[in-house]
Amino acid sequence: MKNLLLFGALSFSFFSIGQTVGGGVTDIDGNNYTTVIFGAQEWMSQNLRVNRYNNGDSIPNVVDNNTWNGLNTGAFCWRDHNSQYDSVYGKLYNWYAVVDINGLCPTGWREPSDSDFSTLINYLDPTSDSTVNGVESTIAGGMMKETGTLYWNAPNTGATNSSGFSARGGGSRSWFDFDPNFGDGVLWWTTNEGQGWEGISRWISYDAPN
Repeated sequence: MKNLLLFGALSFSFFSIGQTVGGGVTDIDGNNYTTVIFGAQEWMSQNLRVNRYNNGDSIPNVVDNNTWNGLNTGAFCWRDHNSQYDSVYGKLYNWYAVVDINGLCPTGWREPSDSDFSTLINYLDPTSDSTVNGVESTIAGGMMKETGTLYWNAPNTGATNSSGFSARGGGSRSWFDFDPNFGDGVLWWTTNEGQGWEGISRWISYDAPN
């Protein structure tokens, strides 16, 4: 099973004992990504930076908030519309880009479902509970976060990066604007649809280890 993390901010640092470096992958634009293997899953360890779907169609960069809010097709942006964040945090994609039939992931890869995240969390924390409507694990988030306060706001509670996942607090963009405190969290889309059109997402915060 190969999976991809989207709409978040991930970087690669190191792997702890028991983690396995994957074979890596290259997207249609020639961007290279390192990967890490957790059990039967292989995840990209950097956030996606691709500008095109797998069929070659361009993904529009949408700046205007009203336009972003009214979209029912795929789009991306950079945090604060600053392309310098691309190499550090990758791009922020809306949910329509994630589920577009033309494919956002490199060939042979796919976007993660909500259950894929549960599988990852359970691998990191075997005591996690995917049946709860809320926090599945009280420690997995800390195991996935890069340590320190370079890419997270203080106190970056529980961050150990013992998984080698090296998640960074790249934030998110809502219907109307970016979240106000850059470094407070990271959000990843899943392919599962929530209420109405809105997709289900996963979140890690600077002030909690879950």
